[in-house]
Order: sequence, then C-alpha cells, then structure tokens
Amino acid sequence: MNESSIPPVQTLAQPSTARPLVELPTRPSAYAASGGADASTAPIRSIQLWKFTPKDFEEFVTFWSKYTTDDLVKSSPFYTKTTIIVDPRAKGQFPEKSEITERIMHAVHPVPRKQLQNLGPVCLHNLGAKLEEERWDVDRTPQFNARVQETLARVDDALELIFRVHLPGTRVFSGRQPFEF
Repeated sequence: MNESSIPPVQTLAQPSTARPLVELPTRPSAYAASGGADASTAPIRSIQLWKFTPKDFEEFVTFWSKYTTDDLVKSSPFYTKTTIIVDPRAKGQFPEKSEITERIMHAVHPVPRKQLQNLGPVCLHNLGAKLEEERWDVDRTPQFNARVQETLARVDDALELIFRVHLPGTRVFSGRQPFEF
C-alpha cells in the first residue's frame, strides 16, 4: 500500500450529530431549588442522556473512506482489534443482555469521530485506556503510532467537548490540547 492512497488525518474536533440523545427537560440546580434562581437554569449533561440500543452489546467494525468491508478493515496496516467493556447503564436498560460484559471493536486508525461518539462516554473512555496501554505494550511503526495518537486525541475531544466528562483542557489520553495542529 503506498502512502498516497492513505486518507488524510482530520485533526479538529467537530460537533456530533452521530447519535441522538434522549430528550429530557432540564433539571433544577440546588441553587434554583432553594429559590435563588430560575429552576430551568441547570442543563442535564449529555452523559446523563445517553440512549442505549441493543447494538451497544455487539461486536462491530468501523467502516469509513475506502474501508467499506470487514476484509478491507482487517487487512489494513493500521488495523486493531480492541475489547472494550459494555456500559453498565446499558445493562440496566436491557436486562436480558446483562451477561454480556465486553464487546469487540475492529478499527482502522484514526477512527472517525462519528463512530467514536457512537460508543458513548463509558465505552469511549475504556477504548482510550486500552489503546493507550497498547501503545506501550506493542511495537508498531511510527506511522501506525501517529494514527493511534490521532484516535486518542479524538477520544479526548469527544469526552471533553461532546460528553463533558473531562474538565476543559484535560487531555487524558492524547496529551495534546484541543484543536492543536
């Protein structure tokens, strides 16, 4: 595979329209409940609104660009197979699937933002931790490591900017600042 056939890496965080969140009204803050402010001033964080589906328990392949089949994804020089945990809150919504604890992600790096955001915050955090661990345990080419690093930056972007589970500016997995080139 020559370098010119590899799609360019995106680097800027983009807002998600990948997966709908449950529509809930805002909840009152403690300050508002005491009569100190309007009761509708505290919005619910998107992590609290995540809408689970039965697909959140299944093995999946990330398709994008020229990687449109299982075989193309798995034959890529930038392919990884990563086992991630199933979000415990998903088990609460689907008790019949409570025995399923892990799911497998087949991916070519860098993984597109839209597909990362579809994982939800818990699975996304677990994916970041697994990929970060593999960076130190597996000897790979500099090109492969750069692509995994971009996936880790996208994980950080989603956790901070979409799901709001990290403090602003916190880069748990990638170490780079948001929107850094």
